[in-house]
Amino acid sequence: MTSTRTTVRAAAALLIPMLLATVAGCGGAEARKEHYLAKGEQLMAERNYAKARLEFRNAVQIDPKDATARVRAGEAAERLGNFSEAAQMYQSAVAADEQSLLGRARFGRMLALAGLPDRALETIGPGLETAPDDAGLLTVRAAARMLKGDAAAARADAERAVSLAPASEEAVAIMAALLRRAGEGEEAIALVSRAVEAAPRSVDLRLMLAQLYYDRQRHADSRRQLEEIIRIEPEVLVHRFRLAQLHLFARDVDGAEAALRQALADNPEIVEARLALAHLLAAQRSFEAADAELAGFRKADPENLPLLLAIGEFYAQRGHPDRAEVLYREVIDEDGTGAQGLVARVRIAAGKLRAGERGQAAKLVEEVLAANPRDAEALVMRADLALASGDTNAAVTDLRAVLRDQPDAVPVRRALARAHLQAGDGGLAEETLRQAVQANPRDLLARLDLAQLLLHQGKPEAALPVIEQLVKDEPNNVAALEALYRVQAGARDLEAALATANAIQALQPKLPLGYYLAGLVQQGQRRSDDAVRNFATAVSLAPADWQSWRGQALAELSRGNVEAAISVFRQGIAATKGAGPLVVDLASLLEQRGRPAEAIAEYEALLAARPQDDIGANNLAMLLVTHRRDEASLARAEELAQRFAKAPNPAYLDTWGWVLYARGRYAEAVPVLAEAVQKAPKAQVLQYHLGMAQLKAGDHGAARASLEAAVQGEARYPGLEEARSALAGLKKAPS
Repeated sequence: MTSTRTTVRAAAALLIPMLLATVAGCGGAEARKEHYLAKGEQLMAERNYAKARLEFRNAVQIDPKDATARVRAGEAAERLGNFSEAAQMYQSAVAADEQSLLGRARFGRMLALAGLPDRALETIGPGLETAPDDAGLLTVRAAARMLKGDAAAARADAERAVSLAPASEEAVAIMAALLRRAGEGEEAIALVSRAVEAAPRSVDLRLMLAQLYYDRQRHADSRRQLEEIIRIEPEVLVHRFRLAQLHLFARDVDGAEAALRQALADNPEIVEARLALAHLLAAQRSFEAADAELAGFRKADPENLPLLLAIGEFYAQRGHPDRAEVLYREVIDEDGTGAQGLVARVRIAAGKLRAGERGQAAKLVEEVLAANPRDAEALVMRADLALASGDTNAAVTDLRAVLRDQPDAVPVRRALARAHLQAGDGGLAEETLRQAVQANPRDLLARLDLAQLLLHQGKPEAALPVIEQLVKDEPNNVAALEALYRVQAGARDLEAALATANAIQALQPKLPLGYYLAGLVQQGQRRSDDAVRNFATAVSLAPADWQSWRGQALAELSRGNVEAAISVFRQGIAATKGAGPLVVDLASLLEQRGRPAEAIAEYEALLAARPQDDIGANNLAMLLVTHRRDEASLARAEELAQRFAKAPNPAYLDTWGWVLYARGRYAEAVPVLAEAVQKAPKAQVLQYHLGMAQLKAGDHGAARASLEAAVQGEARYPGLEEARSALAGLKKAPS
């Protein structure tokens, strides 16, 4: 008994210090976590996001289930532009604590800004079930509903969020965006101005206010907001780019250059600041001026390999691939198979692929993959090589294998989307791009790909918010501005589209795109003289660009100057070495004007230069059988149209069938024309051709049905009167 008591006492004597040590350790860990969190908050207030991120991550290491620490680490990462890490932190916060409303709101907001409203709603849904009056979640739902076109519901959510949290930057911003879209610009300015007074150091609110002022043509007020933003965040280059852009919109090139030179003076080590200045000089001054500036940068910092890579990319973008390759090879000589050397190899491979030198490109890619089998850019390039050779299956298989190891590799997902598109599967391409954007909701290229795909699929409402955020994040990105123009023009918001076209002109005055797009808008506004001037400028900047010639010719037509339009088309055909679309336009115009012989001559000239041009062959064959009946012309039409005997295109099949009809081979023509109608049953001209062939072949019942379909719609085409006459004759004939 005594011995047992002694043993128990001894065990207790050992256990109590261990328990005390455990309790003390827990208290110590909790205290350290709180210290890291407090320090992180202090650094966030000081805008020292890099150090704040480290403090919050230290707190996460101590307590991996602390959702607040993860959210704050994500916010710091987002401020630093590391959006992939931010998204991962927000998602992990929700995984650690499903009740983390802030985690759901932050990740949902990223998804909404990236144009993924359904994913955003899925993310915030469980939070709203338990907290229906959470302002952050309501703000995200408002943004998602706005994306989905439900303006009334979005406004109700935004108004509720603002009433619950009048100091919330996000709530005020979404409310202002809704007011702006509703044409209530002054109300939006008043709302955001009040919010700025309450939170004068809020960059997001001031950015919104600057945009609202710009929309109202209050450029001085917009500039003052941007200058204040730069004072608040002097290290964020994109603010300097926005200020430079505003100067360019006012045609103040000197002011824009001064803004970028100040950015460089304040951030002399940042490569992007140097390149931004070079791009401005090339666009607004001359390539030579930019080249001299870059030479100075190289001389001052000769061993900076990222700078050499950036200058090489500048040369490649400006049409000097040979000079770019020289710099890339310098990097390879210095870095070998180091990280910069591998990047240089991939860049050279990309240039070789653009030049059609697939063998050299493939060799370089294999060199990179031998050194680093997981190199995402090289794997993407290998897929691009497969796509260039038409092997979509190999590209898809390769990229899917890569994604099993690197599921968050956005460049790989973008390449996979391209492969799906080339294979004709737009749905899979869209889903793949949405996955890429979800992996990094602020990735510029993934969002641009998604927006352009949505536009191509006829979904401008879904594309618009994605593009607007792109333009906000990358104000100098011409591709994003062009996408914004497409949405605005498609919505018939011609004033907004013209403003965007003018913005492209201001940013890139030597690029024909801005003038061409402005001309298109002015055509729609019946401002023919202005349109002609813009198209003429586009033509002078890029005489080999057929679209500019077409625009100029159409502008002349809108003024009633038919002969001037014909002259412009012919000048354009000569300058572009026979651009097919211009030949088609001119031939169509000549046929409409009762000059088929000239139209035939235009197509013959096109086919003499490019005998394999299917559009030219198709149209010429149809012209010949429509306007001529001599044996030589009909034989020429048959020679041209034979290539379409098994064409999947119903228009080409119809041409072959109509040529057979013209040659008197009615029984052969009927099944060909019937197949064309089956592929395009609503095309009345095809019904006319089939009906006439059936009539000549003696099948009067089928002919009557086809001809009735041919004359019932509102389409106007050569032969409509013949179709009506033939149908009337059938109705009079005894049954």
